[in-house]
Amino acid sequence: MPPIALEGFDDAAGLFNVGIVGRIAPVKGHLELLKALEQIEHIRSLRLYVFGEGPLEEECRRRCQTSGLSGVVRFMGFRQNIHDYLRRLDLLAMPSLHEGLPYTLLEAMSLGVPIVATRVGGLAEIIEDRVTGVLVPVKDSAALATAIELVRHDDGLRETLSSNSQRVIADRFTASAMAEKYLQVYRGVLSGGPAGRMEKRASYS
Repeated sequence: MPPIALEGFDDAAGLFNVGIVGRIAPVKGHLELLKALEQIEHIRSLRLYVFGEGPLEEECRRRCQTSGLSGVVRFMGFRQNIHDYLRRLDLLAMPSLHEGLPYTLLEAMSLGVPIVATRVGGLAEIIEDRVTGVLVPVKDSAALATAIELVRHDDGLRETLSSNSQRVIADRFTASAMAEKYLQVYRGVLSGGPAGRMEKRASYS
């Protein structure tokens, strides 16, 4: 059964589909991602889907026009069915300047979508470089371009990142896993031992 058609999404054979999800604002690193795309060879076989809205959108659109990326980058706006789009991506880019623990990261990992992200905050805490994603320095468009190309051209790496990410989510972030962690804390309190501390720092992008 063929996949359900998604508005604005290109399923043509041979395309490498990348997404970025979140408010289009400086902190999310959209401009760094566009700079990275400008450095990638054979860019016409890549698509970038920008999900979200924000104050930097017009500047990003202008940069796409002046740099020849207009046919590559698609501004998708807000999509209620973002889950359906996520599962069809070949790569999720998260080039944030700083970040907590965005829900989008956990959702993409649960779907087995490979991730390239900056080494900041909750991203660096959850992603293990070359194991569950590829980490790059902040505001380094050249490193970001290299990482995207690495994932794009290495089928084995994509499979590794996908399977490892799904395993991490199953082990640490499913309802049953979280419930067990809470039970461990309660048992520690009741037994008089160290209670420990558990923080849930999920934030929606």
